[in-house]
Amino acid sequence: MRKFSLLLLAILGFAFVACDDDDHLGDWGKAPEFSGKMRNQAVSFTIGNNVYVGLGYGVDLSEYTDFKRFDMQSMTWYDVEDTFEKAGGKGRHGAIAFTAEVNGKTYAYIGLGYIASRSTGTGENLEVRPKEYLNDLWRYDPETNSWEEMKPFPGTPRRDAVAFSLNGYGFVGTGRADNAEMFKDFYRYDPKTNEWSGDLGFIGGQRYGATAFVVDGAAYVCLGLSGGSPRTDVTKCTVDANGDVHWEPMQALADKPGVKQDKDYGRIPRGYAISFVSNRGKNGENYAYIATGGQGPNPQTVWKYNHKKDQWHQMENIVGGSLVGAVSFVVDGYGYYTTGGSTIDPTASSSNASSSFSNATWRFVPDVKEDRANDYDY
Repeated sequence: MRKFSLLLLAILGFAFVACDDDDHLGDWGKAPEFSGKMRNQAVSFTIGNNVYVGLGYGVDLSEYTDFKRFDMQSMTWYDVEDTFEKAGGKGRHGAIAFTAEVNGKTYAYIGLGYIASRSTGTGENLEVRPKEYLNDLWRYDPETNSWEEMKPFPGTPRRDAVAFSLNGYGFVGTGRADNAEMFKDFYRYDPKTNEWSGDLGFIGGQRYGATAFVVDGAAYVCLGLSGGSPRTDVTKCTVDANGDVHWEPMQALADKPGVKQDKDYGRIPRGYAISFVSNRGKNGENYAYIATGGQGPNPQTVWKYNHKKDQWHQMENIVGGSLVGAVSFVVDGYGYYTTGGSTIDPTASSSNASSSFSNATWRFVPDVKEDRANDYDY
């Protein structure tokens, strides 16, 4: 009888631990799927009531130049005439994007990125396209659906950099290039003068595949990989009234001895994740969320960042397993992610390379219990 009781307690204990480990707030509901070719490492930006998703490395193993537009009011994806290639822009993946206002009008800026080496033909007709790292910058006017080339990024051409908008400027930094070269430099772009300044003295470590988010007047750079290992440092960026840039280290994503709050922080680091800021939690305040990604210990986990307390809290896991190279956006205060795939830079030799991509779109509702019925709204 004693053995039975101990066994029963062990089973019940395991059940309670399992339930506790899965007892996280947040619900992922399926949203209208991306209407273009499946791809990963695309870019996204929002202007007015429209979200634009484009570029990236696609299901036919080539770089794209096209964009799709998601109308927030009709919740529908629409084709956008491909004017980027017509303007002279190159298809690419691992690029950056940010938005900025000039004379009361909002523009999007995209640039940098990577073009993979590719072979076509055989024998005497064999043609090999060399890989290429880019440093160009392009401005998009949504009213005319037109692109204009701007002053190029002043740093080394690169891929997998990170970018954000803050105080009317665009900030671009980190990333990687050939021969395992990684970067920790940051530069600031002034859209009003079309001029770059920097290096801005970023205090975080070198990385690629990082993410950045802006909440309550400050930007945070985190996650990413360094030589294949996830980074654990988080850096806050602010700009003062004089235009000076300040960097501040935040709590590291690691379990520190004697600190109860961070006991699960080791599950957060990863590369190629997405982030968004949502005010749809129970108190209506802005919080940042990170999700998806790879090469970390638990990339399927989702985390909420309380910037006021510099604390992270685990939320409900993403649906359908982890993705790398997805993009995120916000509609009506809710965070979404779409596109992405199972691996970065799949090749023709990969087993069933086309299955490495996704066009599913998911919406996250914070601070509620998961409802499986919401997984199949569309």
